[in-house]
Amino acid sequence: MQSLLAERFKLTVHFETQVVPVLAMVLAKPGKTGPKLRPHSEGVACEATPATTDRPPKDGDEVFPPVCDAYMLMIKPDKGARTGSRNTTMELLAGALSGLGRLERPVVDQTGLSGRFDLSLEWAPEPSGASAPNADATADLRGPEFLETLSEQLGVKLESTKAPLQVLVIDHVERPSEN
Repeated sequence: MQSLLAERFKLTVHFETQVVPVLAMVLAKPGKTGPKLRPHSEGVACEATPATTDRPPKDGDEVFPPVCDAYMLMIKPDKGARTGSRNTTMELLAGALSGLGRLERPVVDQTGLSGRFDLSLEWAPEPSGASAPNADATADLRGPEFLETLSEQLGVKLESTKAPLQVLVIDHVERPSEN
């Protein structure tokens, strides 16, 4: 793909480190994680759960998600969302949060936690677009919102800061010539 873009659009790029606005994922209470974020060594071993994907997991399933080393997202019938991962790192979790929570900045891990973790998170996604006519009546049914859920369930919070990140810089691009 890179060679096609370079050939067709004369695209040249490079990566550089820039200090940019980010959200730092930190522990809400120093030294303590939430009830749904546990070391992987305390959970079910990856080998004990065969990778079966013939049906989606249900709320009552013992192990969520049923596979390790992946993130799973489910939108529930009540419009709630559930995500989880097993055998993941805090760095990978931070990278996933920006998309899950529709955040406007990248998230970087500053928890100080190392190793592998199992996690499960349930929240009510923010509605996109205009409010429903009876939005007040449905608000109670929606459940906790994303940022509140991070603190209550995982024991982490997001703080606005700046940090160095690798960014893609476009050096040159041209309109493609006609075929």
